[in-house]
Amino acid sequence: GGMQLGNSGSIDASACRYFAFWAKGADVDFDVQVTVNWGPWKGFTIPAKTWTYFKFDLLTAGWTNLNAVNNVTFQIKGADKTFYFDNIVFLK
Repeated sequence: GGMQLGNSGSIDASACRYFAFWAKGADVDFDVQVTVNWGPWKGFTIPAKTWTYFKFDLLTAGWTNLNAVNNVTFQIKGADKTFYFDNIVFLK
């Protein structure tokens, strides 16, 4: 399972340094991965049943040249579970 955010246009995140979001896990901890514009995948673990803040440095994540962001994809590694995401943002 997963979630893909995309549109036919794009947003300019070239002045941003971070990609951040909140996520709430399922009944057990789960490994998830995320990519921006189909760049490198970055893995992280969403703890069970709690809201957790995640923040990725765009430069060290390998997500560069983001003057036209048109895709953010989250991929769940494992069984289908329900996850919640909130405040998905690019930050300066």
